[in-house]
Amino acid sequence: MRFDQLKRDFKANPGTPFIITFMVFLEHAGVLLAAGVPDAADNVAIYAFYSLFLGIAFQIGSVVWDGRKHSRSNNNRPSQSP
Repeated sequence: MRFDQLKRDFKANPGTPFIITFMVFLEHAGVLLAAGVPDAADNVAIYAFYSLFLGIAFQIGSVVWDGRKHSRSNNNRPSQSP
């Protein structure tokens, strides 16, 4: 039951996995930085921001796509006059 709901949520918000990945990578970069490995932390942080960029791009694309789909469905209905 929960897997189906999670699947629906990810389909409705396709950027979510990338944004979650961003948070995990950024936390990992912080741990690496605290451990004294700044070069590795920098590389992980770069991938984190790539993931954030992709997540935001997918979210924006989803909003635009849903808006156009909603707009088309409203244009197909006959106009109602009072």
